[in-house]
Amino acid sequence: MKTSIWLLIVSAGALLALGLVMLYSAEMAQAGQPLFRQQLMWCGIGLAAAAAAAAIVDYRWLKHPVICGAGFLLAALALALVLWSPLGVSKLGATRWLRVGFAMFQPSELAKVVAIVCLAAYAEYNRRRMRNWRWGLLYPGLGVSILLLLIFREPDWGATLHLAAAAAGLLYFAGARVSYILVPSLIGLVVLAFLLQKDPVRRERVEAWLDPEAHQQTAGHQQWRGILAFGSGGAYGLGLGHSRQKLGFLPEHQTDFLYPIVGEELGLIGSLAVLGLQLTLIASGFLISRRASDWFGFYLGSGLTLLIGIQALLNMAVVTAVLPNKGIPLPLLSYGGSNLVMVLASLGLLLSIARRGTSQPLPIPETTRVLVDQEEHLPNPQPA
Repeated sequence: MKTSIWLLIVSAGALLALGLVMLYSAEMAQAGQPLFRQQLMWCGIGLAAAAAAAAIVDYRWLKHPVICGAGFLLAALALALVLWSPLGVSKLGATRWLRVGFAMFQPSELAKVVAIVCLAAYAEYNRRRMRNWRWGLLYPGLGVSILLLLIFREPDWGATLHLAAAAAGLLYFAGARVSYILVPSLIGLVVLAFLLQKDPVRRERVEAWLDPEAHQQTAGHQQWRGILAFGSGGAYGLGLGHSRQKLGFLPEHQTDFLYPIVGEELGLIGSLAVLGLQLTLIASGFLISRRASDWFGFYLGSGLTLLIGIQALLNMAVVTAVLPNKGIPLPLLSYGGSNLVMVLASLGLLLSIARRGTSQPLPIPETTRVLVDQEEHLPNPQPA
C-alpha cells in the first residue's frame, strides 16, 4: 500500500509540475502570461482541496444518503443554472461555464465526481442485487442520465461520453452484466450517430479526422498542427521554450493541445514520460482501490481512477488523431481550473481511501462481475 501511495503522489506531482512548466513555456510569446498565473491560483485551491480530502475527510462520510443526495442536487442545480440563468457563460457556441464571483467554473467537472460518489454508494448498498438488470443498470442509469442530459444540453458531447464511460466501468466493477451495459451503450452510439448527421460542425470534424491532410486548413487544422508538432520534435525535442507551433499556428495549445507542445519541445522521450506518468497514476489508483477497507472504497477509488484515466487516454487519442477532435483537457497538465481542482480533489479522496486501507486486497473473484455473496468471507481489516 505504501508503494502505491508514493507512486500516486510522485506521478501526480511530476505531472502537475511539468504542466506548469509547459504552460509557462506555451505562453512565452504572450505578454503578461495571465493563464499561467490563473493556473497557479487554481493549483493552490486544488492542492488545498486534495490535502483536506486526504487528511481531514473520511471518504466513508460521502456514502451517507443525505450527503449523496445533497451533492447530486447541487450538481444538477449548477448545471441547470448554466443553461437557464444569467450566470451561465457562453463561449464558441457552447454554454458550459458558471460565473462565480471573479472566476468561472465548469459544473460538469463537479457533476462527474458527484456521479461517481453516488454510484459507488449505490453499488455498495445494492451489491447483492447488481446482477439483476433493474438494480444493476436501470435504477442507477436513470439517476446518472439526469446529469448526462444536462451536460449534453450545454452542449458538451465529450464530457457526456466521458462520464458515461466512467459510470459504465464502475457498474461493471460493481457486478453489472456486460450485456446490460453493452445494449444501452450501442443504442446511445446509434443515437449520437444520428444526431451527428444533423450537426454540421461535428460532422465536419469526423470527416476531417478520416482525412486530416485534406482538411488541414479547415476542420482538421488543429489536429494537423498537433501532428506536425510531434513530428518536428523528433526523439529529443527542440528544447524547452523552442516550440514553433505555439507561435499562433496551433489553436488552444495551452489547454486541450498542450501535449503536442510537450512532444515538440521535449521530443518522443518527453511524450513517453508523460504517458508513463499517467499510466503510473492510473495503476496506483486501482492498486489503492483494490486494498480499500470496504466495498464503497473499492467502488469509489475505481470510479475516480476511471474518470482520470479515461480523460487522459481520450486527450492523447484526440491530439494524435486516433479519435475525432473533441475538446478535453489532459489531467494535471492542460490549463483549466475546474478540471484541475476536481482531479486534485479526486486524488485526495484516493489518499483518504489508502489511509484506511488494509494489507490484504478485498476478495474479488477472477471475474470482477461476480461480486455477490462475498460479505461473509471478508477478512478482518488489517491496517496497512
